Amino acid sequence: MAVPRVEKAYEKHAWTILFTLGILNILTGLSIIVEAIPAVSQDEEAAFGFSWTDLQRSDPGAATFIRYLFRSLGYAWLGFSLFTAAVALKSYRSGEKWAWYILWVFPLVVGLFAATVYFFGDVLLALPYAVYTTLAVLGLLLPYRKFFPKK
Repeated sequence: MAVPRVEKAYEKHAWTILFTLGILNILTGLSIIVEAIPAVSQDEEAAFGFSWTDLQRSDPGAATFIRYLFRSLGYAWLGFSLFTAAVALKSYRSGEKWAWYILWVFPLVVGLFAATVYFFGDVLLALPYAVYTTLAVLGLLLPYRKFFPKK
């Protein structure tokens, strides 16, 4: 008779990494919704030749549309993060295999966001998301044997 597998501590608690990242991203989504104004750095201002204030004065319709886009991004980010936290808290924690597969979306989306931001030259904004991506992959790989035990 096969001996039941005993979970190691890192396998048992790896869900907390993904849950915590989901909560942190919920806060990010909320801050995007509340602010709804893109933060424009001095480099971007120099590249475009005008500031956010200049855009608001010269074309208030365009500024309103950009705010709408940012607020929409915030709502999408909030929903994505709530989903991540909920799946990590319930299904991933209890070892449901589908949750392991679906939570790979988190490092994929956040990693693509980090790469895009880095590509456009904002290294300081890309850095935390690169760390989030690394931690998410770690949170998914640590309990690998929990989801896919040796036969």
